[in-house]
Amino acid sequence: MNTRALLLFVCIYFSNNEVLSQETNLTIKIQEYLKCSKDEDCSFNAYCHFGRCTCKDGFLQYKETKKSPIQCFKEASHIEDYCEKDIQCQAALGKHSFCKFETTQNTVGKCNCHENAHYALNQCYKTAYIGGVCDVSDNCVIKSKNLKAFCEYSHCICPPMHHPTDDGTDCFPISELGGPCISNVGCSTLQAVCKEGTCQCKREYIPNFDNQTCLQVAKRLGDPCDEDGQCLEAHRFAICSNSSRVCECEEGAHVFDETCWRTAKLLEKCGNTFECRSDPHRGFGIECRNGTCLCKEGYQMEDRKDCVKWESRSIGIKNTYDLPIIVLLASLTLILRV
Repeated sequence: MNTRALLLFVCIYFSNNEVLSQETNLTIKIQEYLKCSKDEDCSFNAYCHFGRCTCKDGFLQYKETKKSPIQCFKEASHIEDYCEKDIQCQAALGKHSFCKFETTQNTVGKCNCHENAHYALNQCYKTAYIGGVCDVSDNCVIKSKNLKAFCEYSHCICPPMHHPTDDGTDCFPISELGGPCISNVGCSTLQAVCKEGTCQCKREYIPNFDNQTCLQVAKRLGDPCDEDGQCLEAHRFAICSNSSRVCECEEGAHVFDETCWRTAKLLEKCGNTFECRSDPHRGFGIECRNGTCLCKEGYQMEDRKDCVKWESRSIGIKNTYDLPIIVLLASLTLILRV
């Protein structure tokens, strides 16, 4: 064996023996701290049990380091209980609790939950808001004290018939039409929005007759419908046909320029020329004048039903309204002959 190898062997040998010696001495010292023959050999709130120091019931064993003697601290049972070490709180309140000291100089503190945890049912639970990850429902926290959020599939959710706020810190009821709301998601009815704190049908939709659904307003005659209201919203005097289920003019109304107008016949009251309609309707010689449907200039009433152009009529008495004109023509003829 050369000199270098011999020196290496000697170094390893003495090094290993030194480590073994240190570990052996440490073990002996630790055992000395644990061994006892009577209670007085143990620290405060500990007693000698089968030659080993053991903490009394309600106390927890604590060692600052492996070389430190056993210390026994009273186990905390509630939030705000006095403490000196974190283990006093965590034994009862869970791993999300700790012993909080007012200042660094204080040696006695109070059990508290960590900043990202909360106290519930005598435990400190990690706090999760709606949509956050959770282990149990007690992780889930919302502002409304009268409601309980749930942990489902490892995520916090609102209770049934409730929806979360945008930031997930609270749950609000889901409302039907006419119910209270704070945002659109709070309205359960399709095509409904939250307007002025109330669930209402959105633009171009109206509530049905029992205020349960939102129906689309018909834009023109012939559009599909379920109720008259869909047609009336855009067209006065329109109804939803029971047979075809499309919007059409009601009885007593007629179509003009894709709009329903109340039908007013000759000599009947009117508010607009489009309302006036002769019977049968053979032209546009009728108008609303001074609040009454009358024949236009150049048209003559026939049978109190229709207006026809004067030059298209043959000479002949059709009704008593023709008599003055016939008499005038006859008088002119006699004058000319003379």
